[in-house]
Parts: sequence; C-alpha cells; structure tokens
Amino acid sequence: MPHDSTLEHRKFLRPKEVADVYGLPVRTLELWRQEARGPRYTKAGKYVLYGVTDLESWLSERQVATAG
Repeated sequence: MPHDSTLEHRKFLRPKEVADVYGLPVRTLELWRQEARGPRYTKAGKYVLYGVTDLESWLSERQVATAG
C-alpha cells in the first residue's frame, strides 16, 4: 500500500488523486460509486472525496495471502 509522506497531512483525496496515488482508474471509481461498491466516499457539494484512512482500510481488507 502506498504511504507517501505527502499524504500524512491529507485527510481526503479527489478521484484523480486516488488514481495517481493508488493506481485505481478514475473511471473505475466512478463506476463503483454508481454501483454502490468500492471504497467509501463523501460528497461535498459537487465534489467527491475519499478519506485516506477509508482507502487504506478498504485496500487492506482486500489483501490476498499467497502461498509461501
């Protein structure tokens, strides 16, 4: 999971920032919002915001264990 020092002070990211940091396409995030799935998000007026802790928790829950 990416942990960029510039994220330490950020609580929310816009979809484009999520795409840049986590590699999730903006279009995929949009489809997931339409289908009520994917990471939690907040609507603030016309803006969609993803909480950094929500994103990291959501990704953590999807870790796949590999045979070692």
